[in-house]
Amino acid sequence: MKAYLLDLFFERLACPVCGCEGPGLCMACQNELRFWGDFSLEEWSGHAMYHYQGAAKSLIYGYKQKLSWEAERGLCQIMDTWLRQDASQTILAESWDYIIPVASVREKVKSRGFDPAHRLARHLSDKTNIKLLECIENGGRSEHKAMSFRQRQQTAEESFKIKAGFTEKCQGKRLLIFDDIMTTGTTVQAVGRELTSAGAEKVGFLVIQRASL
Repeated sequence: MKAYLLDLFFERLACPVCGCEGPGLCMACQNELRFWGDFSLEEWSGHAMYHYQGAAKSLIYGYKQKLSWEAERGLCQIMDTWLRQDASQTILAESWDYIIPVASVREKVKSRGFDPAHRLARHLSDKTNIKLLECIENGGRSEHKAMSFRQRQQTAEESFKIKAGFTEKCQGKRLLIFDDIMTTGTTVQAVGRELTSAGAEKVGFLVIQRASL
C-alpha cells in the first residue's frame, strides 16, 4: 500500500512497463498488445480484451503485486484503446443495466488497501455510462493460483455471494460481470451462477486479459 501511495504523490512520466520517458504506455509496449475476442462459458457469452502476455501481463503484475499507480493508469489506457478500436463489435454492443466487478478475497483487499477489479470497473463504468453495482462479496481465504481446476471450482462456488440487500437489484436486470484477468473461468462462472439464481435476465462476461491454458 505504501508504494501505491508514493506513486500517487510522486507521479513519474515514464512507461509503467519498460520505464522509458513519456506519459503512459509507450508505443513499443503498446505494439505488444494482442486482442483476444469473444468466448463462451456454459450458456453465457463473454469477451476478453487482450491476451495475458507481454506488456499486458506486466501491467497486471505491476498493479496487483507492486501496487503501482502507474500500472493502474496503464491498464486504464489499454482499456480505453480497446474501447476505441474494438468495443463496438463486442459484448458492449449489447444493452447492460449494470457492470458487476468480481470481488477479491478480503485478505488481499486488506493488504493492498483497495480492490483492483473494482477500481478498474469504475473506470469502465465512467467511460461507457453503464452503472456500477458492487453487489458481490468474496468470502474465500486464498487466491486460486496454486489450486487444481477442481479446487478452483469448489472454492469459487463456496466463496462468491450476493451482498445482503442486493438481490432485488439484480432481478430482471442485464448484468455484465467484469474482472481484470481470467484463467480457467471458474471465478466468473461462479459469479454468473449466483446472479442467475438471483433472477438476472441476462449475464455476460468482460475481462481485460485472458490467460492461455
